[in-house]
Amino acid sequence: MSINYRLFEFACPPRTGTDWFLKASRLAGLRGGPHRIVHVPFAGENDGAVLRVSLVRNPCDWLRSCWCGVTAVQISRNWLGFANKLDFDSFDGFARSYLDRERPGAVGRLYDRYEADVRLRIEDMPWAYVELLASLGVPSELRELVKQLKPQSVSANPPILGNDLRRRILESEKE
Repeated sequence: MSINYRLFEFACPPRTGTDWFLKASRLAGLRGGPHRIVHVPFAGENDGAVLRVSLVRNPCDWLRSCWCGVTAVQISRNWLGFANKLDFDSFDGFARSYLDRERPGAVGRLYDRYEADVRLRIEDMPWAYVELLASLGVPSELRELVKQLKPQSVSANPPILGNDLRRRILESEKE
């Protein structure tokens, strides 16, 4: 399932900036269905009649956010499937166990499950979404509101990722 905003459908993996996107969509005057279904991948084949939009995030930042969410007890270790097999005692241990236990590209495969027509990088917000809204005919005064929106639900004190682990994660996700 996904959220139908009439101009497009939206679904994305957890920890990719969902809160920001949902609030930005409301500021842009878009109304959609229930938000509890936002993390469920799009259903069925797309015949091209509906534009499917999703969010992605740098895999290093995504893993940091996952670790913060689980250790702050905001999310369950079982929420993603592979997360329950990882070491949560430290972020370093978490990142190393991710690299050791998961096949390369697990984060990318998660993003691919959504089969979106458009993938917006959360690192490119608000501009990427503002440009999409402009292409869909959303009035400029509403797009201006989106431009002013600050990040939402930011993890407090995210762990530092060493250069070696960063390089290894990015290498494993380069596909």
